[in-house]
Amino acid sequence: MNHFYNMLDAQLVLMVYLVVGVFCRKKGIIDETAKDKLIDLILKITLPCMIFESFNSPLTYDVFRKAGLILLVALSIAILSYLTGKVAYNFMPPEKKSILQYCTMVNNSGFLGLPMVSAVYGDSGLFYASIFIIPNRILMWTAGISLFTEADKKNAVKNILLNPGIVAVYLGMGRRLAGIPVPDFLDRAVTSV
Repeated sequence: MNHFYNMLDAQLVLMVYLVVGVFCRKKGIIDETAKDKLIDLILKITLPCMIFESFNSPLTYDVFRKAGLILLVALSIAILSYLTGKVAYNFMPPEKKSILQYCTMVNNSGFLGLPMVSAVYGDSGLFYASIFIIPNRILMWTAGISLFTEADKKNAVKNILLNPGIVAVYLGMGRRLAGIPVPDFLDRAVTSV
């Protein structure tokens, strides 16, 4: 029941953010350029900081076991989504088929999903959610992009490996595995961002 109240609380906070955003948009405080810049700030700075901070907990055998299981489940879902998208929309015109395939393969778990998980389950939940989105991001930057462009493999690999969220996973995992302490001021700054 406690998780329900945490989720409700997080939803209400997001609702307040939504109302403030609509107000700012109507008053001209946020225009299209500012909106794009805020999205970049979230995707390239704040979400990676959240992901990095989720690696503050010690990595035990149990944590690795659970993370491996979560990665396996996420990979299975990604493969199933890919295969479903390949066959479920064959009756649609090509321009609609690619959009429906993309929507079936790729979800938006990072943009709002990670903050929600963090609000409800804390750093531990965020750590596991960060592991869960890895196959989704790989699918997004490979099969997803290939539905709309003629992207070459080199750029697809680069987009996967250098995605800010994935880089935060590398850094957080590396920090934990190597036991590298983060100075307190830097840890607080990253948490605050």
